[in-house]
Parts: sequence; C-alpha cells; structure tokens
Amino acid sequence: MKKEWLIKTLALGIVVLFIGISIMPLAGSFSVEKRVLTSVVRSCMLTNTRENILYVGGSGPDNYSSIQAAINAANPGDTVFVYDESSPYYEHIIVNKMIKLIGEDKNTTIIDGGGSGDVICIQKYIDGVTINGFTIQNSGNNFINGVDAVIEILSNYNNICGNIIKKNLAGIYCYYANNNTISDNIIKDSDYFGILLVDSCDNNIYRNIITKNHYAGIYITPEALPSTLGQQRYDGNNNIYENNISKNGAGIWFYGADENNFFENNVTNNDFGVWIDAPIYYHCDNNNIYNNNIIKNRYGVSISVAIVFPTGEKLSEAKNNKIYHNNFVFNWHNARDSDDNVWDDDYPSGGNYWSDYKGKDNNEDGIGDTPYLIRPYLNANKDRYPLMKPTENITNIPSIKQNIQSQSNSQQFQSSPSIQQINQLSQIMIKTINR
Repeated sequence: MKKEWLIKTLALGIVVLFIGISIMPLAGSFSVEKRVLTSVVRSCMLTNTRENILYVGGSGPDNYSSIQAAINAANPGDTVFVYDESSPYYEHIIVNKMIKLIGEDKNTTIIDGGGSGDVICIQKYIDGVTINGFTIQNSGNNFINGVDAVIEILSNYNNICGNIIKKNLAGIYCYYANNNTISDNIIKDSDYFGILLVDSCDNNIYRNIITKNHYAGIYITPEALPSTLGQQRYDGNNNIYENNISKNGAGIWFYGADENNFFENNVTNNDFGVWIDAPIYYHCDNNNIYNNNIIKNRYGVSISVAIVFPTGEKLSEAKNNKIYHNNFVFNWHNARDSDDNVWDDDYPSGGNYWSDYKGKDNNEDGIGDTPYLIRPYLNANKDRYPLMKPTENITNIPSIKQNIQSQSNSQQFQSSPSIQQINQLSQIMIKTINR
C-alpha cells in the first residue's frame, strides 16, 4: 500500500514538473525585451505574481502613448513600465491609485512638466506608490497657493527611489505625508528646496545626492503659524542619513522642526551645513546631529533663535539639540549656538572633532583636556570632550591633507544665496507655506 502511494506521488510530481517547464517559455514572453533591470529597480519593484504590467511608449501594439493613460487604465497594484524610446513625455501626472511607475533608464526616460504646476502628484489617501527610474524635471514656479514640485506627495508609505530630479521650484514636496522613503536619487538645481517636508513625520531620506538647490537641500517645517511661544510643536521623527549634500544655501534647514535624526551624511560647501532655526514663537528642539562629515561650509552648524534687542529676550526656543561625533573640518565658522544645547555625548564617548581645536591630550585618552567653546555665548555652550582625531566617517571624504592645502583658497558658493537672502526667505516662508 505504501509502495503504491509512493509511486502515485512521484508520478504526480513528474506531471507538475512537466507542466512547470512547459509554462516557463510563456512566462518569459512577459520579460521587458530581455533588459536587465538595475539593482535599484529590483529593490523598488515588489514581487507580486498577480500584478499586471502596462507598457508606455516603445513599439508594442497595445502600448500606451502617455503615462497618464496607462495609469488611468491600471488597477491598484499594477506596474506601469515606461520605455525611453518615446521620451521625453510632456505630462502632468496624477497618481490616483497604488501603482509602481517604473522607467526604463533614469538617464533617458524623461518626464517634463514644461515649467508649470506639479510634474507628478501622488494624491491624498493613495498610499504605497513607487516611482523609480526617471529623469523628472521642469515644474512650475508657484509658491503662493501651495508649492509647485517635481513630485508632490500627499499620502503615506510611498517609495521614491533611483530618479534624477532637477530644474524645479521644489524637487520632492511632502505635505502631511508620513512614512515615505526617498532614496538613491539625484536632486539638484531647485530654485528653492531639493526636498521640502511640511508637517510630515517618520520619513526616511537616505543615499541621495542633493546639490545646487538655492535655499536648502532639505527643508523641514510645520505648517501652522504659532501666535505665542509654546503653541507650535512639530515632532518630525524623520531620519536623514547617508546623503551627500553639497553646494546648497543650507544643507539641511530645520525651521521650527523638533525630534529629527540627521546622521552619517557628508555635508560640504554649503552656506549653512546644518541650520537649526527657531523663528519667532517657534520651537526647534531635540534634534540629533551625529556621525556627519561637516566640511568647508560657511557655517558648519548654526542654531538660531529670535531675540529682542537690546533686552536679549528670547521669543523662540532651540533647546536640547544634541550634536556629537561629527567631524567639523575647515568651515569658516564651525559652530554657532544662540540657545542651550548639547555638544558632546559625555565621557568617555566624547564630543566632536574640530579642525581648529588647539587643546592638548596629556593623558592620551583621545579627548582634549579643555573644552571647545561654541560662539557666540562662550560660557553657555561648549563641547566638553572634544575628540583629538576625526571619527571613522571621515574616510568617506577627501583626506584632511588635501583640504589643508585648499583651505587658504577663497571658497565659492556660486549656487548659494547670500545670508541676507536666506534671512528674507525665513520671513517669506511664514506667509506663503500655508495652504
């Protein structure tokens, strides 16, 4: 009896194997012209055997001629694959269902907004969208009623990865948008901001190249305008890490934004490397800035509050921000702090490495024997345990010897606004960011 059962089982297995081998050539017909998808595309395309793939451009008889037409015909969970043969696509795209929008090649598959409006908008309540593999460019320049952007995100759990985003007012604009992933993009040449987060929390922004954005590479702010100190509280909990941020007005600008984490980034050649900014009646507290290379910026880290002169009364608050284990190398001003913050991780963990620190380490514990004083209030803020050597994340940038040679040369910030322009924008933002 057992032998008969075993024979039947083996026979059934052979039949199933035969059917599987027969189906494989048919499944192969759904491949994208035998093109090899990049590792980024593979990571962004979720495996789903039930999904349908709709094609845009190319020469297929049933392919769509526009991206929007394919999205309109898609069902939630489908993939819209866009060939570069018909590029550029001059469209304003509304994503109104959960799809994966995948370009054939980020360098040659171009979506162009023609200089007006948003290029792509992921609508409210449409979660779980993926956009990968495009050059997306030329948004409008409206900053009065909302913000024109290359990609506007009004929902949660979306994945924007492996794109080139350029020539816009704002690159990626998250408005009350939470738990999104923005990774492996090149974001550049924005008239205002590379990435703009307004009342958006728990987002992960990593491995992006963010450069030549006029006012800020990344700008994080609440929407509501407080009328008294303590009314506003925006706990962002956004994680920003492993990005290369260079040649922006500010590398990252926390504008009344609390409880964000900024770590393991290279921040170079910006006017402000990290700007923790509390304008009138705002808080900007409890942000963590650690394990970053902050190099050759005009200001490495600047913490500012609204102060009434000549009384010195503070009308805003930037407290309990923690800055430690960073490498401050050849910034014009390594650090400024106008409130009460923490500049080390206690002993023996230590504080930051400062290229202009003159103290000694007589006991050879790797920590300076005297504090590093933070301007302008030298007695209020200090790195009590300055590091004598750069932390290990310094290996991701050119050597210190190379920077020593170039330190004597005047720095150029050709793509960056003046300090006066940035201060003017700080006032404009209060009036225009609200919808």
